[in-house]
Amino acid sequence: MPLRFFAIPAPDPREAEAELNALLRSRRVVSMERRFSEGPHGSLWFLAVEPLTVSKGPRTSHPPPIRPPRHRPSCRLEFPLPFFAPGFSG
Repeated sequence: MPLRFFAIPAPDPREAEAELNALLRSRRVVSMERRFSEGPHGSLWFLAVEPLTVSKGPRTSHPPPIRPPRHRPSCRLEFPLPFFAPGFSG
């Protein structure tokens, strides 16, 4: 499982943020871990991103079976008009 690592500077994150957003838009992510660090080079966010890898080989699993549509009983009931309008005789 390939990991992608990013160091995003807190004061000016634009360049690294754009690269991370491009990865997140293009691939599904299995997991992501982040840590904040303050050091002599400034404050940084460190991220480890594990994107989902798609195998190019033949499918090993079978698609789910196609089920016939279920019979759904009708819930429509017919009531006489006086049921809805008491006092009305028609």
